Amino acid sequence: MLSLNENKITQIGNLTYQTNLELLNLAKNEIVSIKEGFETLVNLRVLDLNNNQITAMRGLHYLECLRFLNFENNRITRVNGVKHIKDLPLLSDL
Repeated sequence: MLSLNENKITQIGNLTYQTNLELLNLAKNEIVSIKEGFETLVNLRVLDLNNNQITAMRGLHYLECLRFLNFENNRITRVNGVKHIKDLPLLSDL
């Protein structure tokens, strides 16, 4: 579990060696976009990005173990890669 909520984080990165991470909480930050950095998070089950400034997201198709995804209260205008969300077999809460 890695909880970094309410830290004024603006970018996601440097998660390369977090292959065993199962829960990532980045809620209530200042993240603007989801572009890359999820490639190695193959065991991630919970991703909470609520209450950020996210306008675009992609790269979520790597998260094959994802069960819960929260993008509530963001500014998403582009959803490149969302077509791959349907291919995430364990995702039950979006």
